Amino acid sequence: MRVGVIGGQWGRVHIAALKRLGLSTDVLVTRRQESARRIAAEEGIATFGTDVSLLDDCELIVVASPNHTHSAYIQHFQGKKVICEKPLLALSQHQNSELGKSYESAAVPCYVNYAFAFQPNIEAMTQLIEQGELGNINRVDVSYAIGFAGEHSMTEWLLEVAIHPLSWLAKAFGLFQVKCSRHIDTERLAIDYRIGDLEVAVTVSRCEVISAWDITIGGDKGEASTGGRFAPDTEWELMPCLHDGEEITTTIRKSPECPWFLANLRSVETILRAWDGERNSSLFTASQAERFELSLLPQE
Repeated sequence: MRVGVIGGQWGRVHIAALKRLGLSTDVLVTRRQESARRIAAEEGIATFGTDVSLLDDCELIVVASPNHTHSAYIQHFQGKKVICEKPLLALSQHQNSELGKSYESAAVPCYVNYAFAFQPNIEAMTQLIEQGELGNINRVDVSYAIGFAGEHSMTEWLLEVAIHPLSWLAKAFGLFQVKCSRHIDTERLAIDYRIGDLEVAVTVSRCEVISAWDITIGGDKGEASTGGRFAPDTEWELMPCLHDGEEITTTIRKSPECPWFLANLRSVETILRAWDGERNSSLFTASQAERFELSLLPQE
């Protein structure tokens, strides 16, 4: 199978994941020719450049380019196997001119890569929910502190990074409905969502030192919580999953590999298997991803 990758930064993560899965990248397309040339030389990719037509004879295409290009790319390659990085929506809403159009053919669905569910602490929390250890879930609290560089609005950060835990919750419980937007300014966003009868409180805020996310899920039989941390010049650290205060997973750092890379690897592998007929309810087709991401946008 001939494979093409669009994007040089996160694209390299996919190049490494595909290689681990036995697929070599044949074509690389980036915004700048020199960047494409350098990465292609380092990764051993024969064909590279800035022209998207270089990918026309590829059977599998990974879209890891800037967010505002995602929708147009996956529609351009409709009918091929496409893995698109999240988010599907552009961070600036005026750029979402392609909304509501068909993203995939009936025969070949395009998948959006939300890898969060494949982290071991989240898999442990999923197991607690599915086995009924927490009972009837009655509350979910999600917080995300943003320590990354960037001039995004808080709504844009919601789609860029807080979407990670929310994508998992959407697959675990269903699509979000905005109950009320409690607070939105340049430093903090707080939204109360509803998924059926379940209430989900989400807070996104700026932080100068560290990026961190935390999830707490409470039911009538117990509570589970976990989180993740990232500071400059360090790797992501996944916190233990706690069940009623007791650790059921351990802290995970880069030992020997970044946990985010491994989660991405497993997500891509699951998508490839889905095209081979192995169904997995944790995946989002592009059409499902659009509905999910639109459901997150705060009320004006």
